[in-house]
Amino acid sequence: MAYRTLMVHVSSDGFKNGRIERALELAKTFDARLIGVGAMARPEAIVTPEGVMYPDPDNVSILERDLKALSLRFSKKAAVLGKDKISWRSALTAPAPFLAENARAADMVIVSSRADKDFPVIGIDPSDVIMAAGRPILTVPRGKGELDFSTVLVAWKDTPQARRAVAAALPVLALAKRVVIMGVGDDSAEAALNDVAAWLDSHGVKAEPVHVSDRNAGRAIIRAAELQGAGLIIAGAYGRSRLREFILGGVTRDLLFKSKTPCLFSH
Repeated sequence: MAYRTLMVHVSSDGFKNGRIERALELAKTFDARLIGVGAMARPEAIVTPEGVMYPDPDNVSILERDLKALSLRFSKKAAVLGKDKISWRSALTAPAPFLAENARAADMVIVSSRADKDFPVIGIDPSDVIMAAGRPILTVPRGKGELDFSTVLVAWKDTPQARRAVAAALPVLALAKRVVIMGVGDDSAEAALNDVAAWLDSHGVKAEPVHVSDRNAGRAIIRAAELQGAGLIIAGAYGRSRLREFILGGVTRDLLFKSKTPCLFSH
């Protein structure tokens, strides 16, 4: 298994916070195609007591012009990969659903770990994509420098989400010099950690199972990643839908918003 196609969310803020550079870095590492995706929410008609107010055509034209400029900027930045290795998708629509929908074309999607400063017009909240894309999502902290996957921490919980995350991360794990499988509290038994280590070993990945007792799993994982010098955390993403709004679980929220380490999530 290898990453053949990567996808990155592109916004004006993405060029400032390092997300685009990290995506290019990964594409070079895996000799993968890179798809840039940008979208801007189209102005909608508004119903008022005086009647229906329709979007100004000039405003729509401005958005179309801005998307075109974003496309050219991305193409220029990604030209180092070669023309046959890059492509672009865009639309005047809500950014997060458009990115999640187009994730079908990629092996992994790269987003920032915090909502972009240009959210919600062109930026996204990463949690919206994590819960809806059906693909592994790599979240990159703002200002993160060069990615280092020499040490990888797997945050294990015996759930389908964690199993999918580890399977999706095999290309990254194959690059690692050291892999630590970490279970926290009662949610992870020693036998399960050993099973995961044995499964990884069958794929040529040597891993160390570690179990810790801590009531706050998110805090324990973040602290362990820092102490181990991990350049990546692999984790299942948990949440539930309430009134069509995705609500993240506590550990997922901690890893997404508090970790200074990039995280590879799978839901």
